[in-house]
Amino acid sequence: MISKKLLTLIFISLIIQSCSYNNLGDRFKKTDCNSSKQEIDSRLNLFKELSKKELKRRKNIKLPSVSSLEDESVFSKIINAIKNSPKNSEYIAVDLRGYKDVDLTNIMISNESDFTLTPYLYSSKYSQGFFSLININDSSITIAPPEVLKIFKPQKIYRPDLIQSEIVLNVSNAETIFGNMKFSKDIKFSLIADNIKNPFRLDLREASNMQFNLNRKWIMPVYSLENSSIEHSKITTAFVQFINNKNSKISLKKFYKSLDKCYIEDSANKFRN
Repeated sequence: MISKKLLTLIFISLIIQSCSYNNLGDRFKKTDCNSSKQEIDSRLNLFKELSKKELKRRKNIKLPSVSSLEDESVFSKIINAIKNSPKNSEYIAVDLRGYKDVDLTNIMISNESDFTLTPYLYSSKYSQGFFSLININDSSITIAPPEVLKIFKPQKIYRPDLIQSEIVLNVSNAETIFGNMKFSKDIKFSLIADNIKNPFRLDLREASNMQFNLNRKWIMPVYSLENSSIEHSKITTAFVQFINNKNSKISLKKFYKSLDKCYIEDSANKFRN
């Protein structure tokens, strides 16, 4: 049973969220499509060329979604990227290139305050027990494993300087990627998925039904899927700004309450066909 105190916190959290002013629509409208290549290249340039030895090593590794923080997984690589990012870095660059498989299943990225985090977790998909959590706010970064696994202890990373940073995942040149990720309002997240060998299915969605009903949106500055195919995937309640669809094949199952803006190839496949 949920205590009266927790119900009160959830109610207060929802009031705070519903009363906050959301100016993402204005910011999205002001996106300059003439800067598309520059915006995409600025993120591609975050990643240096990998050595032949490292590429050979990654070629045979199926990278899991979550593991202990000492082992290699998508989650631990995100955490290492956070810890190693320069102070006040504009980007948190996560290098997932060249692996055999990249599993992005059940990763939730949010930016709730310490006050609203607990009720948020109870009202989001995290409450199902299968999601790993990264919550970034102006005091710290809270990380937690899926409740059903508990493979590491929930903890805080004190990097308040990264509150405005954009997380950039580069999974290019993998054989396949798959999974689902959840985001809360104001999170900035870019995905570079170029030259993926097999068609991939990937859901990038809002973090909870309550957030969905409040029509919250998170920001996806860049989605690059050059020379790749995306099938039966979902993108919901997102602002997607710069899209590299060169030589790509796009087939989305759902693109609901989302907006797309600038495509590299305007006449080619789009999220909304």
